[in-house]
Amino acid sequence: MKTLSVVISSVLSAAVIALAVVLPTKKAVVEKTAPFTILTLWHIDGFEGGVGSRASYLKKVSREFEKENGCLINVVSETAFDAKEKIKSGVLPDIISYSSGIGEAAGLIVELDKTVMSAGGEAGGRYYASSWAYGGYVVITHKGETVEKTVVSQGDTTFPVIACMLGEVDVRGATALPPQRAYERFIADKSARLIGTQRDIYRLKNKIDDFEITPVAGFTDLIQYVSVIAGTDKTKIAKKFAAYLASDGQEGVHTLGLMSGDKTYNIADNGLIDRLYSVNYDKTLPIFLSDETLNELNAQCEKYLSGGEADAEFIKNTVKSLK
Repeated sequence: MKTLSVVISSVLSAAVIALAVVLPTKKAVVEKTAPFTILTLWHIDGFEGGVGSRASYLKKVSREFEKENGCLINVVSETAFDAKEKIKSGVLPDIISYSSGIGEAAGLIVELDKTVMSAGGEAGGRYYASSWAYGGYVVITHKGETVEKTVVSQGDTTFPVIACMLGEVDVRGATALPPQRAYERFIADKSARLIGTQRDIYRLKNKIDDFEITPVAGFTDLIQYVSVIAGTDKTKIAKKFAAYLASDGQEGVHTLGLMSGDKTYNIADNGLIDRLYSVNYDKTLPIFLSDETLNELNAQCEKYLSGGEADAEFIKNTVKSLK
C-alpha cells in the first residue's frame, strides 16, 4: 500500500508534467512578444489659424495609430524658442509638428513622400515635411462702415503682408500688431479693417452678420507640417505615423477650424469658413528659412507697410510654388 507521501509525490509530478505541456516556456513568450516602441512627438504652434488645440488633436490621432501599431506616442507641446534651444543642445524628438521658424530642423530629418501642400518642405527635389493642416488669410471689415485704416495681425514667423502684396490687397500705411491685440484694435474701431486669419472668424462667430469677410487667395504660410528625425531605430514607425497623419489622420482637422489637404475631410461648421475651402493657394514660404532670411523678409514687409517699395525680386525668389 502506497504511503500518503508517495501518492502526493506522484500527483505533484503529474501536475508538473501537465503544466509543462500547457504553458509555454519563458523563452517562447519573449519570442512571440513584439517590441513596444515609445515615440516622442514635439508639437509647436507657429501660427494662429483656427480654433482648438492642435496638440490635443495630435494626441487623439496618436491613440488611433497606437492601437494598430504596437507603440506609444508621447505628444509634448513646445514653444519655438524651447524647441530650438533643445535642438542646439542635441535633445531631439522622434517626430516634430511645426511650421516656419524652426530652420534648425533642416539636416536632422528624413525624406518623406510628397503630399498635398507639402512644397514648403521641399529641398533639392526631395520632400522632408508633410502638411497635415492649413489655414488662410482674410480681410475683415465692419459691415456698412467706411474703411479708414488697416490693422494687420502679425505673428512671429508668418507673413500676411506678403499674402496681401501677392494678392493685390493694399496695406501701405497699415499698423501691424500681434494677433490678439490686432483683433482688439479692430473691434474697438469701426473704421478699421483687419487682415487676419480663420482664427479671427471664430472670434467673431457669435456676431458674424456684422462683418464682411473676404479671403486672400494665392499665398498662405499658415501650414502645419510633420517631419521625422533621422538616425534612430524608430524612424520606420515614425515615418508610418507621419504618413498616417498626412492622410487618414486629417479626418477631424475641420474641428480645429483649419483645412485638410484631402478635400473629402473639409467639413464646415461655419458658412464663412466653407468659402475658404474653394480658395486657390498656390504659393508659400519654405519651412526651413534661416533666421537671417526671416529677418530680411520682416524688414521688407515693414518697409512696404510704411509706404516704401519692398524688394520684390527678393520676395519673389524666396516664395515657393505650392504646385
